[in-house]
Amino acid sequence: MSKVLVRANSSASKTTLRFSDLVEAGIIKAIFHLWSPTVSCRVVGKIFYDEPVIYVFWHNKMFGLIRLMRKRGIHVLVSRHRDGEKIARVVKSFGYNFVRGSSSRGSIRALKELSRLLKNGNQIAITPDGPTGPRWQFKEGAMFLSKITGVPIIFVGVGYAKKLVLNTWDRFEIPLPFSRCVVYSSPPYYVKRGDTAEKLGNLLKKATLRAEALSYGEI
Repeated sequence: MSKVLVRANSSASKTTLRFSDLVEAGIIKAIFHLWSPTVSCRVVGKIFYDEPVIYVFWHNKMFGLIRLMRKRGIHVLVSRHRDGEKIARVVKSFGYNFVRGSSSRGSIRALKELSRLLKNGNQIAITPDGPTGPRWQFKEGAMFLSKITGVPIIFVGVGYAKKLVLNTWDRFEIPLPFSRCVVYSSPPYYVKRGDTAEKLGNLLKKATLRAEALSYGEI
């Protein structure tokens, strides 16, 4: 049986989707719209800004943030792969915009577009270990963008008291319905000379571990 392919449009490129991918994306979107309202996240720190910022959070923690930060016009960096298109379809239905590329410095086209958006007063969100890992390894893209634009980074940690952990490269987390969710948002961080991706990764890990400890009631 021949495979049905569909072209999915975005502002940066076109991604080829199989019919089965479209069905899967539709199911994921429907489940998310039904599931996410059952999870209410408590925010520690300031997370909403009127000026440009670069939000960073780990790929496996995005579930709790998509609904929380919806309809603010944030531009999200997503992969050009089919998995990225599936995420884009969920994200777009919550009022986000998206840019194609990866979180590494080597994705020149995406970095140029994100730089332009920041300079024009927009906010962006990046999972610095996406789209394929390694898990919790901070790639250089967000750091590079902050350096060349002067826009600060907001390290966003997410913790769930009870969750499902999927068998994926990032061990993607889905909070159980009505479980406690905590989002910890750091103060704005301006990248300094001598900063490294490893240092920024440690700052994001620190924010994430704090959110997890808060969700477990440990602090």
